[in-house]
Amino acid sequence: MKCAMKCLFVQMHGQFSELVTFCGSACEVNAPLANMKPHIGYFAEQALEIIKRRAGAGAATIAPYIGRGLLESSLTALLFRLDAFRALTLMRFQTHAEFDHNRPNQISIDWTTDLVADVGERQDIWKPKQKPDQVSRALLSPYTDEVIWQPAFVAARDFLDEKSLATPHPTVMAKDPEEVIQGIRGEARQLYSFWSKGIHGEFFAIGAHTLDEVTCSDRMKRTIDLVLELAFVSHFTSVSVGNCEPARASDYYLRGKEGIHG
Repeated sequence: MKCAMKCLFVQMHGQFSELVTFCGSACEVNAPLANMKPHIGYFAEQALEIIKRRAGAGAATIAPYIGRGLLESSLTALLFRLDAFRALTLMRFQTHAEFDHNRPNQISIDWTTDLVADVGERQDIWKPKQKPDQVSRALLSPYTDEVIWQPAFVAARDFLDEKSLATPHPTVMAKDPEEVIQGIRGEARQLYSFWSKGIHGEFFAIGAHTLDEVTCSDRMKRTIDLVLELAFVSHFTSVSVGNCEPARASDYYLRGKEGIHG
C-alpha cells in the first residue's frame, strides 16, 4: 500500500509539471519551459509531502519557500505558454551583455503587472477610451479573463461533461465562467501574501501556531490545487504555444485531484 501511494505521488508531480509547462510546438518558448519543468516538478513533489504531513518538524520552515516557489514559477510558466511574446522578449533582455542578475530589473517578471493584475474596479473594461497601458496582459487580468480564460473554461467543462468525467473532489468546474478567474485571482493574492510572510519570518514573531502542520498542509493543498485548475483549463485555450490532447489533459487533471485530495 505504501509503495503504491509513493508511485502515485511520483506520477502525479510528473504529470502536474507536464500540464504546467507543456509546449506542443517548435517555438523558442520551449527552451525556458523545459528549463522550468524539473523545478516545478520538484516543488510539486515537496508540496505533496507537506500536504500529506510527511515533512516533519521542518514543515513550518520550508513550506513558505515551497508554496511561494510553486505559485510563482507555475504562474510564470503558464504566462509563457499563453504569451510567447513576453517570454521571448524577456529571454532577449536577460541575455544582453548589460543585464545584471544581481540587481532589480524593471523588465523582469513582476507579480502585479505580469501575473495577478491589480487594475482596480471597473464596470466596463471595454470602453474605447481606455488607454493602451491600462489594458493588462497579465496572466490573471480582467482582459485575459474574458478573452482567454472564460472561453477555455467553457470548452474544458464541456469536454468533461461530454465524456462523463467528474471528480468527487472540490473543483472550479462547478462554477460560472465569469466567477472562476476572479476567485482564483483573489485566492492567489491571499496565498502569495501568506507564504511571503512566512519567508520574511513574520510568523515566527508571533509563535509557531500560524505555521503549524495542519495549516501548512491546508495552504499547500490550496496552492497546488489553484495551479492545477489553471493548468488544466490552459490546455483548452486558443492562444497557447501548444496544448495537450483534451483526453490526456483531463486524465492528468483528475489524477492530480486524487493525488491532492485522495
